[in-house]
Amino acid sequence: MNKLLDSFPDRNWKNAVFPIAVGLLAFAIPVVNHGLQFVVAIVIAAWVLHPKRSLKPLWKPFVVFSGIFVFYFAGVFYSSNVSNGLDDLVQKLSLAIFPLMFATAKPLDVRYVRMVKRIFVLGTIAALMIAYGTSVFDFIATGDIREMYMSNFSPVLHPSYLAMFINLSIAILLLEIDRESRYRHSELKLWAVVLLLALSLIFPAAKMGVINFGLLMVFFLVLRGVQGNFFHVRTALLVAVGVLFLVFFKMDPLASGRLSTMVEVLEGSEEGVSQPVVESTTARLHIWKTLWSELPAHPFGVGGGDTKSTLREWYAKNDLDVLADGGHDAHNQYLHTAVAVGIPAALWFIFSLVYPLRRIWKKSMWIYAFFLMSIAINFAVESMLEKQSGIVFFTFFNALFYFFGLRGTDENVPVNPAP
Repeated sequence: MNKLLDSFPDRNWKNAVFPIAVGLLAFAIPVVNHGLQFVVAIVIAAWVLHPKRSLKPLWKPFVVFSGIFVFYFAGVFYSSNVSNGLDDLVQKLSLAIFPLMFATAKPLDVRYVRMVKRIFVLGTIAALMIAYGTSVFDFIATGDIREMYMSNFSPVLHPSYLAMFINLSIAILLLEIDRESRYRHSELKLWAVVLLLALSLIFPAAKMGVINFGLLMVFFLVLRGVQGNFFHVRTALLVAVGVLFLVFFKMDPLASGRLSTMVEVLEGSEEGVSQPVVESTTARLHIWKTLWSELPAHPFGVGGGDTKSTLREWYAKNDLDVLADGGHDAHNQYLHTAVAVGIPAALWFIFSLVYPLRRIWKKSMWIYAFFLMSIAINFAVESMLEKQSGIVFFTFFNALFYFFGLRGTDENVPVNPAP
């Protein structure tokens, strides 16, 4: 409780409502799927009561981050289905709301921002415990080991999202380990949690989650080299976590089989889409090829309200009836945005992901760097902004890291520096 109080200026609980709401949302993102908008509403209400700062010094990043919402707003006006367009616009309100709230709210204490990241990790662990509990119960009831894997593993989260949350949690903990260097007992506990999270990636069996974990290993090994800490026992422990994951992953035929199938598809050994259930990589390749062929005729998009119906029409036109009947989205946020509101909008969105990099490097905000790398890769295979959980995850952390996490602080400063 004292640590929480110390995170608020002047230990004044009147100013604590917004920070508490932010922490609540950080915990809810990995745990809640349907209904997450109600937690967002609590944050908005708390922001209204929170002390404000001028937007003037931060208007540029605010415009960059929220600009994509303007494209979606304009897209409603040239949609033939305005009702669908308005529904889509409401779902995407977070694209503007979080940059506005975090740019104008009185900054949260750096220690509290660190606590918010830890709360997110706790939420991810809670989501995993729920997943383990429900999947084990289903396995006992049915005797089918597949109840422990992929979409059956978590009753709440899509496998790709769960894997994404796990990877971000691992990254947060790895940076915490460097900051907890004076406390060996704390460091050992954190390494145990890192290993648990890494091995848990086997059960969602998300292909991009596994690839992202590999990139995470490379990212932190390179980071340790850049910081001059490569020849350290923590580097050996990091490699050990990666090796253990690889061993357990290779020993698991269900999880490793998905990655093998993806490789076979990319090598061209599985190209058909006539079967009732299409392998996910095969579906994506055909979807992307179709969109690339159709986009030149619609450089400014078809309008937010017509995106779903247009995609079905394009799939049917290109003899992809299985995909049309399944109502598949673009499985690529950049392409999905281009289809909906145009190529300029997609380019603006990409620019918004690149925009923070200079300040990230200058302020050594490595968790933000990993977050952007991870999210950019996931955008390439998932239309994350078409789901509430994806929108909130992206906009919440992007705004949190930029507006509250880049204030001349170094992530590797110890939590309790010596006096």
